[in-house]
Amino acid sequence: MLSCKRFAHMQTALFNKHLRWLFLLLYGGLSLWQSGFAAIIVTSGASQTVPASSDSADIVFKVIDEYGEPNTGATVNLSLINPNGNIMKVGLSSYGSGTDNNGQVSTRFYGTRILGNYTITATLATDTTQFTGTNVIVTAGRVADLRTAIIVTSGASQTVPASLDSEDIVFKVTDKYGNPNTGATVNLSLVNPKGDIIRSGLSNYGGGTDNNGQVSTYLYGTPMLGNYTITATLATDTTQFTATNVIVTAGQVADLRVIEGYNQSIPASKDSANIRFKLTDAFNNAVPDELVNFIVENPAGEISNSGLSTILAISNVNGEVTAHLEATEISGIYTVIATLASNDTITTNTQVQVKAALPKLPSLGFGTIVDANGHVEGTKEVIFNGGISVNGGEFEQETVFTTEDSFVVQGVIKVDRNHIEKTADIIVVASYKLLPPAETESFFMLDNLGVPKLWAGDMSKLE
Repeated sequence: MLSCKRFAHMQTALFNKHLRWLFLLLYGGLSLWQSGFAAIIVTSGASQTVPASSDSADIVFKVIDEYGEPNTGATVNLSLINPNGNIMKVGLSSYGSGTDNNGQVSTRFYGTRILGNYTITATLATDTTQFTGTNVIVTAGRVADLRTAIIVTSGASQTVPASLDSEDIVFKVTDKYGNPNTGATVNLSLVNPKGDIIRSGLSNYGGGTDNNGQVSTYLYGTPMLGNYTITATLATDTTQFTATNVIVTAGQVADLRVIEGYNQSIPASKDSANIRFKLTDAFNNAVPDELVNFIVENPAGEISNSGLSTILAISNVNGEVTAHLEATEISGIYTVIATLASNDTITTNTQVQVKAALPKLPSLGFGTIVDANGHVEGTKEVIFNGGISVNGGEFEQETVFTTEDSFVVQGVIKVDRNHIEKTADIIVVASYKLLPPAETESFFMLDNLGVPKLWAGDMSKLE
């Protein structure tokens, strides 16, 4: 038998031996991997800049082994990424193949009008860790060695009010030396704010350049607001083009009106709701950035700018301004007046009626739904409050008075929220009962002329 010490020694020796074998195995594997080493490089056509619509020069990738020799028959995959970072399935003349006798594979970037930086990447099919890339930058216009170019010489990037013509927009065609190119045919196109090509809207849609190499047009007045694009393209070479724009904005203020919060009735000591005014031009387009002044006429006929939430405001992008009447204890009719600061003939107004604060009235419960025959069908969220005040006293639902007394009947109806802004008939019914010993009770109601009539209490027979 082996001693423990000797056994441990043998274990250590065997372990060390295993380590050596493992090391040799790993080393052999490393040598085997290195013998298949390959790399990809760009040999021509790297980092190009091309004008819009022009193809790039050939882009050549080469696969080499560890000794720098061409690696023939190796499969290379190519990919294209556009300026937005999206992979494109089209746009290259070749998306990969096997390398030729020189270890090379080539492609070409097809011309496009979309400007920006495009990335072309070559990856070894058998080892995706082996890759390289280059780029093509697409710029506007044409390079200097080409024969012609189109530029805007005047009228670029205009802003005009609705319905007014733009100024002349002049395009010029030049040769590579900057000299006017006469007799060249230029086609013009117009795109509206919705992105639609418009067949009408320009004074001229193209023609031959004059002795100065120029052709001109202008945008006809339009009520439609937004950004219009005018493009000039050389008829003989559609890669030669340029563009400018005309922004149509709202015209002068033609109308100022109340669109929300008009003719309010509020209790004393409460602010009114917002009163919203809108400024528009002759085509009902909202007019922003206009100053509006506010004043108020009180029940006594006095005009001032106190008692309003604001005395001036600038219209927003929707052409709107707002103001409200602040709380007051003085009842009566107040007239809120809004006037355009730049033209005091453009003005409007609305009224706010301030009523005395409502007294505390007894609850009369919820309302009921009654059909045309007087049958009750159900209840609604309609709440009635009301009462009778005798000689200026508190309001009570039922009271006793004599012929010498004076009394006031007052009520409030809080309607169902689903009935807001709808029309309803309000029927007022009053009754009296003689004091004991009499047990009879008589009801009266007002007819359509406001005359009290005796009523038998039949809901199907309303005056």
